[in-house]
Amino acid sequence: MKKLFLLITALFLTVSSFAQTAASKGYLEAFIDPSTGMISYRKFGEITKDGILLIDMKTSALNNFVEQKHPDAAQMTLVEKERQDLDKLRQRILIQRERMMKPLPPMDEVH
Repeated sequence: MKKLFLLITALFLTVSSFAQTAASKGYLEAFIDPSTGMISYRKFGEITKDGILLIDMKTSALNNFVEQKHPDAAQMTLVEKERQDLDKLRQRILIQRERMMKPLPPMDEVH
């Protein structure tokens, strides 16, 4: 009986820790702001500061927006432009990271 109680307690603690982790994970929600006519994002929870992961989150939010809202042709144009801009930003970040990883040439000594 005591082992069963310990097993149930351990199971409860494990489930509650997973639920807490899932609830605190941040995510973005995309929407079209009617006042500006642009795509905006609402953030929920803690959001990463890594540029590539943030771009992935925005892309995922755009995909969810398209699946849930079924935007019209004008809104789809905005979504496609946003996707292209995110892809360009991703490429710039990757190029910048590549440059940072290359060793610098040795400095010329001044005599």
